[in-house]
Amino acid sequence: MSKKDKSGCDAKNKCACGGNCGCGKSADTDCGCGGMTGVDGLPEVVVLGDEDDLSREKKRTAEAASALRYLQADFDNYRKRMTTAVSAAREDGRREVVEKLLPALDALLGAREMLKANPIIVQGINHIAAKLFDTLSELGVSTIDALGKELDPNFHHAVSMRDEGMSNSGKVVEVFQQGYVMNGVVIRAAQVIVGK
Repeated sequence: MSKKDKSGCDAKNKCACGGNCGCGKSADTDCGCGGMTGVDGLPEVVVLGDEDDLSREKKRTAEAASALRYLQADFDNYRKRMTTAVSAAREDGRREVVEKLLPALDALLGAREMLKANPIIVQGINHIAAKLFDTLSELGVSTIDALGKELDPNFHHAVSMRDEGMSNSGKVVEVFQQGYVMNGVVIRAAQVIVGK
């Protein structure tokens, strides 16, 4: 049997109480005293000192809790900023892709106009254009309705004016290039001819 010191610690075992039992053993040796551990094997907290020590500990604990609340609030704010930034970046990426697709769509629609004499080719182009418009619609893209509307510089870019009589003065009489909005934001203003 091993030799125990006056606190009942066994020198051959490691200290479960972290060396706080007063046996003189280091934290790497278990004294086996068992009497100085608290709930769930954790060391008991023994407060030694006067009321000033207790009030200092309460103040230190309150400061640590306050710092933790600030840290949690900062993290929540950071998480919200990152969520917003990711959403904005995703939206910017979508807009860039749509802006790059619009010239190809214009070319396709222009080809349809040039090939009106061949109904089979026009039917194929219409099918492709419909698929593109469906995809753009899923991304929140829609065309700007301009023909017959009053000129609105937020949505229309006047490329020329044409004498169309008083009834059409200031109104869009022809759409030279289709305009598009994405989720309410103009991606490309419609290029129009305005009556004078």
